[in-house]
Amino acid sequence: MRVKLYTPIVHVVPNTVGYGAVFDVRLYGAKIAAYRFMGSRMGPDGAWQIRLDPLETLGFADAEITVREGDVLPLGTLPSVDVRFERVGPTELTVKAVGIHSLEDQH
Repeated sequence: MRVKLYTPIVHVVPNTVGYGAVFDVRLYGAKIAAYRFMGSRMGPDGAWQIRLDPLETLGFADAEITVREGDVLPLGTLPSVDVRFERVGPTELTVKAVGIHSLEDQH
């Protein structure tokens, strides 16, 4: 018996990580980047400074980003994956892939 499988175009695996854990950013099932979450700290303005060590990327990747919960930023090289930072804490991070980011989005 065959079972249909649904594969999302973009996803982050796993989507919740703790300090020192690695997550993959995938586009059409292929890994385009991997990052190690190295913690975060809240700045005086309420934004989080998140340390991500790029382990596997196809080009340059920021090692520290500043976000607020709910922000959407591209991760990986172009085309990259738009990722929503759903929950941020000092030792835990929850992200969700929400779309594809490409040069055409830069107009």
